[in-house]
Amino acid sequence: MRTYLVLFSILLVFLAGCISTESKVGDTTTAVNMVSVTDFTGETSTINSPVERVVSNYGLIPPIIYLFGEGDKIVAGRGVMGADEFIDAVDPEFKTRSKDIKSDNVEEIKSLNPDVIFAPSWGSQQGQYPQVKGLGIPVVFIDIETASNYYKTLEMMGEVFQKEAYAQELIDYYNQSTNDVLKRTASISENEKPRVLFLVYDQKKNSYWTPGGEFYQNNLITMAGGKTVSSNLPTGKAQINVEQAASWNPDVIITSAHTMEYPSTKVKEDVLNDDGWKEINAVKSGNVYAMPFDGESWDTLGPKYVLGLYWTAKTLHPDMYADVDILNLTSSEYERFFNVSIDEVTLVGDNIE
Repeated sequence: MRTYLVLFSILLVFLAGCISTESKVGDTTTAVNMVSVTDFTGETSTINSPVERVVSNYGLIPPIIYLFGEGDKIVAGRGVMGADEFIDAVDPEFKTRSKDIKSDNVEEIKSLNPDVIFAPSWGSQQGQYPQVKGLGIPVVFIDIETASNYYKTLEMMGEVFQKEAYAQELIDYYNQSTNDVLKRTASISENEKPRVLFLVYDQKKNSYWTPGGEFYQNNLITMAGGKTVSSNLPTGKAQINVEQAASWNPDVIITSAHTMEYPSTKVKEDVLNDDGWKEINAVKSGNVYAMPFDGESWDTLGPKYVLGLYWTAKTLHPDMYADVDILNLTSSEYERFFNVSIDEVTLVGDNIE
C-alpha cells in the first residue's frame, strides 16, 4: 500500500510540473501550456501558450512578430512613427485588426484581453505597467538598441511563440551575413575608410539627430567600413544642426527618416538644396545617400538588418561589393521571410537598383 502511495505522489508532482491546463472555446478543447520568459529588466513573466492575442507598445516589435509569421496575433500596436506600409503589404488586414491605442490606457488594454504585452524596457517604471500586471496580464520589456539585444529579442520571441529553432535559424543567418561583411572590411586601411555622418530627420521635432556613442547606426557604419563622425557623443540620439555638421565636414552623409510621408530621399533633397550644407565635403562631392525605406528604415535593428548592413557596406565601398545585388537580395528576403513580392512593396532610397 505504501508503495502505491509513493508512486501516486510522484505522479502528482510530475503532472504539476507540466503546468498544463485545458481551455474550452465553444465545442473545441485546446491544451494551454505556460511559457516563462525573462525580459531585459530581469523580470520573468509566465505566458499562456499558444499565444493568441498580442499588444505591442513598442514600434520595433510588430515587424519582428511578422518575421515569425505570427502577425495575425497582434490586436493592438503600430510600427515606428506609425509607419506600417511594409506590414500593410504583407497583411492588408493589419490596421483593421490591430488597434492604434495609447500605451497608458489600461482599461483599453484590458478590454483587448491580451496574452502578452511587449513594451520598451525604458518605460518599465511607467505607472500603467504595474496596473496591467496587477490585472494578471504578462508584460515583457524589450530593448533593441544593440545587435546582441536584437538577437536576444529573437530568442525571446522564439520562446513566446514556441519557435526556438526558427529563432536560431534567423540568428545564424544574421551572423553569417555579418561575418561576411566584417571579413571584407577587415582589409580596408584606416585611410580608406570614409568619415560618415548619419543624419536622421525627426518629423515630430522638425530637427535632425545623429547617433552618439554605441548607438546602433554608429556600429552599422563601423561594420560597413566607415568611420562615424559622431562616435564621441554620448550614446543616444543627439540633436544637431548644420553648424555642427560643417565642423565635422564628413566625406559621406547618409540620410534617414521613419515615414513615407517624409522619407530619407526627401531629407537628402533638403540637404542638397540648403546653402548651409553646400560647403561640406560630402555635399560638394555628391556623396549624400538616402537609406532605403519600405515602411521600415533599413538602419533599425529588425528584420531588415542584413539588407541595411549590405546596403551601407556597398554604398561606402561599391567595388568591394560588386557581387552583391541589393535588389535581388531584397526580393529574396521579402519572399523568404514574409511571402511577399517586391513588386507589392513601396521601396524608396538610393543604390537599390
